[in-house]
Amino acid sequence: MDAISLLMQAGLGRLALATLQSLPLAGLVWLLCRRLPRLGAAARCWLWWLVALQLVLGLCWPSPLRLPLLPAVETPTVIVATDAQVPLSTDADAATFPLAPAAASRGDGSTVKPGPQVASVTGRAPAWMAWTLWFAWLTGVAMMALRSLADLRVTRARLRASSAAVPAAVVAQYRELTTRLGLRRAPPLRLCEQIDSPQLAGVWSAQLLLPAQLLPQMSPAAIEMALHHELVHWQRRDLFWGWVPALAQHLFFFHPVAHVAAREYALAREAACDAAVLTGNRHAPQDYGRLLLQFGVAPRAVAVVGAASPNFVLLKRRLTMLQSRSVPWRAGAALLVAAVAFVGVLPYRVVAAAPETEQDADPAQRANLAAAAPQARAQPAAKTTPQAAARVAVAPRPAVVATPVVQAQVAVAAQPAVDLDWMPAPPAPPAPPAPLPPLPAVPAPLAPIAPLPPVPPVAPPAGAMRGTFTFVDNDDARTAWVLIEGDRVHAFGTPEDLRAARRQQKSGEALWWLRDGDKRYVVRDPATLAQLRQGYAPLQDLSRQQSELGARQGALGGEQGKLGARQGELGAQQSAMAARVAQLALEQSSAALAGKPLSQERLQQAEREQQALSRQMEAIAREQAALGERQGALGQQQGDLGQRQEAALERLRTQGERLGREAIASGKAQRI
Repeated sequence: MDAISLLMQAGLGRLALATLQSLPLAGLVWLLCRRLPRLGAAARCWLWWLVALQLVLGLCWPSPLRLPLLPAVETPTVIVATDAQVPLSTDADAATFPLAPAAASRGDGSTVKPGPQVASVTGRAPAWMAWTLWFAWLTGVAMMALRSLADLRVTRARLRASSAAVPAAVVAQYRELTTRLGLRRAPPLRLCEQIDSPQLAGVWSAQLLLPAQLLPQMSPAAIEMALHHELVHWQRRDLFWGWVPALAQHLFFFHPVAHVAAREYALAREAACDAAVLTGNRHAPQDYGRLLLQFGVAPRAVAVVGAASPNFVLLKRRLTMLQSRSVPWRAGAALLVAAVAFVGVLPYRVVAAAPETEQDADPAQRANLAAAAPQARAQPAAKTTPQAAARVAVAPRPAVVATPVVQAQVAVAAQPAVDLDWMPAPPAPPAPPAPLPPLPAVPAPLAPIAPLPPVPPVAPPAGAMRGTFTFVDNDDARTAWVLIEGDRVHAFGTPEDLRAARRQQKSGEALWWLRDGDKRYVVRDPATLAQLRQGYAPLQDLSRQQSELGARQGALGGEQGKLGARQGELGAQQSAMAARVAQLALEQSSAALAGKPLSQERLQQAEREQQALSRQMEAIAREQAALGERQGALGQQQGDLGQRQEAALERLRTQGERLGREAIASGKAQRI
């Protein structure tokens, strides 16, 4: 029971120490993020992650780092030379208060009275208080864990309910984006009916979920921005690193710093992904801001990162960050994060410096000690009573110096009087450290860089593949096939199946590569290839129609952008006109007070111009509404095409399996 109590009190002590030590680090990180406007979102993300890491390490680190910053406790040393045996007391009071010396007898019958008694301090809380705090902490951690487990069950249910029937245009756009980002592997792309914004979800293997209801209403540019945001999460390994702030929130549920660190880390993480999407001037911040407003807010769940914000306050902060045009630091931010990690993450404990030993003493003090030793040996031996509870430093000839422990050790010499005048005065406490120099002034932000001209489209490299690709997971790919005709490829399976089929092609010949479980075949019969090619014809026609719809949606988006620009210009003119009308009204009031009425013609002319601007604004609003209806109609057509593509893909799959069985049975399929 005593061992359990000791472990419990040690755990509570670590909780309290980690709670207190996180305050300076959190204050430093908050000050850096506030005073350094050019500190990028990625650097702010890592700084708040370090605050959460310090909390976790403070509780789990085996031994804190000892910093000897306090002045040393000096202990006077008394030399005793005696041949008598000094019995040690086993009195209960002496055991309870070991630092309180009892009276000791001299050789002439007199006694040496001890100094004032000092009670020992154990530093332990009462048992009932420790048990209460321990139970309260375990209850809070259990409640946080139960809530997280419930969120995790919801996430796993969404993953199980998701579908792999993603439109072919979105899959092609996803493949092109992963190639541009240089990703060797990417998470599977799936549709989910239970979400309203894209999410990267999963505990061990992440999957990219797209909202099935919102996807038909999104333009290709919006889909690309959403996919890019989630792929940046995948590149940064945010699902893995996010466990540290979540663990700090669970273990320190009572500490506001843990919740602030988790909130600011999540905000900076999303801002870093937003900045990565807008890098390269492929997308305008205004378009990306409208996309964030379209996603709205969604509660944060376990093992999920997404483009939606958890509340409106953080959504507003993200939209404000999009307006920043300052170039963030690169090398300076990395050095700053490394310095904060080196200085403030490991748990520490401020302790007193080690006391000065005889070897460390100055020459004068060592001479005094050497001179006092013969005098102590020349005195008769002391007799101590068995009741003496003092800790006596006993030294046979030659005399040695007793080692100081924690408090002053009391030694008794058998002489008429103990002369301690020879002992040197304790050294003065060390001078306080000099104040740190002030932080250097933050340089002014650089002028905004003019946007670069759009990059012309790059021609596809030689040997590039064109065609239709339907990639499935390894677990679902029981059968697969790849039809290769020159530089056109139609694949249904995994990327490994596509590579295996390409290895079987010789001199650009047409072939059909099959896989049934672990068995692989190659079909080169022209009639069979022609039948399979006819099965792909409806799917290619639907893909072409969807591409045309995407182009029409892009054209409508351009028209909407032009209308928005015109609306902004008219709004500025209307504001100037309103200011002009107000100025004229003020002049008219002043003239009326002075008894000189002002002509009404100028005021009426300004009002007519303002009404004309209002009519133009209403006309633009009607045009925008009409464009919105046309966009909605195109979105509905895209949804219909997507359903038709799914049906055509299922028919093609059935036809391909039938043709494969016939080719194997007739011997047209050559076993590899």
